[in-house]
Amino acid sequence: MAGSAAVSPPRERTVLLPATLCLTALTVVTAVAQRRVFADWAYLRPMLVVSVGLHALALALRALGVRLWLALPVLVAAAVELLALSLYADTLNGPLPSGATWELFTVDVRLVLDQFATAVAPVPSEGSFAVLSTIAMAVAVLMSDTFAFRAGGRVEAIIPTGVLFIFTAALGTGGGRVGIAAAWLAAAVLAVAVLRFHHLDALAWMGSRRLQLATTLPAIAIVVGVTAAAAAAVAPRLPGAGEKALVDTRNRRSSVTQVLSPLVDIRASLVNRGNIELFTVSSSDGGHYWRLIGLPSFDGSAWNPPEESLVRMGDRSGDVGVASAPSNQLFTITGMGGSLVPAAFYPARVSPDSVYWAANTNSLVLPDNNALSAGDQIAVQSLIPRPTVAQLQAAGVAGANPADLALPSGVPDVAFSTALQVTANAATPFDKALALQNFFRTSFTYDIDVQYGNSNDAIEAFLRDRRGFCQQFAGTFAVMARSLGIPARVAVGFTPGELGADGLYRVYGRHAHAWPEIWLSGIGWIPMEPTPGRGNADTAGYTGVGAAQEGTPADPGGGTGGENTPQ
Repeated sequence: MAGSAAVSPPRERTVLLPATLCLTALTVVTAVAQRRVFADWAYLRPMLVVSVGLHALALALRALGVRLWLALPVLVAAAVELLALSLYADTLNGPLPSGATWELFTVDVRLVLDQFATAVAPVPSEGSFAVLSTIAMAVAVLMSDTFAFRAGGRVEAIIPTGVLFIFTAALGTGGGRVGIAAAWLAAAVLAVAVLRFHHLDALAWMGSRRLQLATTLPAIAIVVGVTAAAAAAVAPRLPGAGEKALVDTRNRRSSVTQVLSPLVDIRASLVNRGNIELFTVSSSDGGHYWRLIGLPSFDGSAWNPPEESLVRMGDRSGDVGVASAPSNQLFTITGMGGSLVPAAFYPARVSPDSVYWAANTNSLVLPDNNALSAGDQIAVQSLIPRPTVAQLQAAGVAGANPADLALPSGVPDVAFSTALQVTANAATPFDKALALQNFFRTSFTYDIDVQYGNSNDAIEAFLRDRRGFCQQFAGTFAVMARSLGIPARVAVGFTPGELGADGLYRVYGRHAHAWPEIWLSGIGWIPMEPTPGRGNADTAGYTGVGAAQEGTPADPGGGTGGENTPQ
C-alpha cells in the first residue's frame, strides 16, 4: 500500500536507482523538448535544477523508507525552495523565500493569465512563462514519482510528462519535431520497461492484474496514440494555437518570426533580473535610450506589436525628416535573448545584414525565430532626431495612421477627463503632450511595487493611486494622448546603463524601461518621458528633462525634470 513500507525490500533496492534514472531521463527529454515553445535555452537550467533535484530527493526518501504522508510535504517544500533559488534568488531572505518572492511570483502568474490567450510561441525564455513551465515540470515530477514508486504504476508514471510533451508538440515551433518525439518515445519505453521489472511482484496502480512484458509496449502505444489524437483535436482550440505571428516574414521565403511584447516582462527585468548584465555598448557619442520596439496596438489589456513583414535593413537615412546627429554603436550581447536588437533611435544602418527591419515598429529584428546569444555583436549607425521646439509646436497630426489613434472600449472616463483638464491651456498637439508629461512627472510617485499592468482597470487604478513604474506611466500617457487626438505608442528598451572605465556602457536588467512616443506631421515619432527620475539626453532640448536613470540623481537643472518647459 502507498507509503506503508518502512524500508525498501532487497529486490526493490536493486532496481531503485536504475528505475529512478530512467524516469529522470524522461523528465530531461521533456524539458529539452520545451525549447520549441521558448525563444532560447535560458529556461532550461532552472527547470533542470528543480526537476532533477526533486527526483534525487524522492529517491533518497524512498531509500530511507520515509512514508508517503511525510515524504509528500517534504517534496513540496523542497520544490518551493528549489523554485525560489532558481528563479527568484535576488529576493530570498537568507535561504528562504520572502514576501518579495511571493509578490514576484504572483506578478508572474498574472502576466501569464493576461497574455496566455494571445501569446504565440516562441515566448521569452525568462520571466513569467518560464516560471509557470518550471512549476508544471515540478508537478509532473512529483506525480510521476508517486505513480511509479508509491502506487506501483508503470504506464501511469509517464502520463504527467506525456501531457507536457504533447502540449509542447501541439504549440511549439521550429525544427526537430521528429527527432525529439523519437527521443521522448524511446525514453518512455525504457522507463516503463524498467518500472515493469521494478514492479514484477506488484499490481499496477490502475489495473487489477499483472501487466506482462508482452503487453507493456502495446499499452505504451495505446497511451501515446490516444494522447496524440486528443492533442490533434484539442490543439487548434487551445489559446494561442490559432494566432498569427506578431511579426511575420511572409514577404520572404522563410519561417515565421514571432515577437511577444517585451512590456509584459519589464517588471521582472527591473526586480528579479536587475543584476544580470544583458549587453554592453560602445557608443561614439555617449549614452542613449537603447530602444527595442514600439508597441502601437492597445486592446484594453496590453500594448502589443502589430503583425508586419520584415525587410532588409538597407539604408534608412532618408527616413529622418528633421536635423539629426549621427551615432555609431557596437552592441555585445552578454545575457539577453529574444529576437529584438537594441539601438539608439532612429537606426539607419546595421551590421550584420542578418538583422532585418520592421517598419511599423521602427525596430531591428532577427528573422526566422533566431535569437540573440552571448557573444553576438551588432553594429548600428543611428541618426538621432534633433527637432526644435518651434518645429514641434508648429507641427500638427494631419496624415496620421488611424491605428495610432485607436482606443478600445472600456477605457475609464477618468483618463479622458484628466487628459482634458491637464491640457486645457495647451494650444498645439506638442504642447498638450508636454503638459501630460509634466503632469505625470510632478504629480505621481515612482513605485516598482504596484500590482497592476496596462489594462483599462490598471489605468484607472494608476490615476487614482498616482503611483507606479515606467510601464504604467508610458501606457497611460499613450492612452490619454490618443484621447486628445495625438498619435501615440509605447516604446520598450533600456536606459543607457553604467559607464565603465573602459568606455563601455553596461546594461543590466534594472535598466529596462518603457516610454511613450508621439507622432507629428513632418517630424515623425519622437520620445517623451513622463516617468519621474528617468530622462533621455536625446530629448532634453524639447522636453526639458535631462539625462537620468535608475541609481542616478535627477539632473541638476530640473529636479524630477517635470517642471521644466523648454523655450
